[in-house]
Amino acid sequence: MLHFIFSFFLLGFTGNYNAQGSDVFVFQSFDYLLVNFWLSSEGESHLLDTNVDQIENEWIGIRGLIANTSIEHFDQYRFIKDQDDRIMGVKNSVKKNKLIDARKETYILLQAFSEVRSCYTNSDYYLDAILDAYDTYISVHRIIHDEMLALYEWTEFIHYVDQLQCKVEILKAVLKPIDGSSKSQLIDESLTRLYDCLVTLNDSLEHAYRPDFEVPCDELESAFKELFLSYMSSLEM
Repeated sequence: MLHFIFSFFLLGFTGNYNAQGSDVFVFQSFDYLLVNFWLSSEGESHLLDTNVDQIENEWIGIRGLIANTSIEHFDQYRFIKDQDDRIMGVKNSVKKNKLIDARKETYILLQAFSEVRSCYTNSDYYLDAILDAYDTYISVHRIIHDEMLALYEWTEFIHYVDQLQCKVEILKAVLKPIDGSSKSQLIDESLTRLYDCLVTLNDSLEHAYRPDFEVPCDELESAFKELFLSYMSSLEM
């Protein structure tokens, strides 16, 4: 049944995404900085001050473009204020050495732009497809790492896993390498690892013993983050 649903759903997606995106709300250089900050390692903490300055400088240019953009039913001035506050929050967290908080706030920035594209501009930006799948993964991760499965019934939990499966299948369809370059090959390898990790997670569910799910789930998170970095590195900045 899931395969049928996926096949039908996929018809609406495979032709709609492209690497560059095609709407006024795609800011690749900004996304590149945000993703690299969000996924920076603890060993790179000495670079975060510089990275925040780069994010802020990029935002200054973007906010002017957004202020002059008219999108029906979209309050660009409220959006600008919200992102001003978030970027200030990132800066303050870095100054206080609260790096986990800074990274969380950076991810919220990524989500905020993705939500605008989804709701108002009918975007076809690959990054949004990856973010959408990762958001579903976050729900699966939260449930698995709760001893009571976050009080979900087993069938409800499986529904989230099925949703994740569907969205990963969509990623495989829309993120096909477009040439033989090393960067395209890196994306393909990241997708393969992501899919293999999901297969391992599905296999672990057969015995319905929650502790068995945790390691495959965590490996899946690592594969997702590898895909984010592979995709962003494929963009020419």
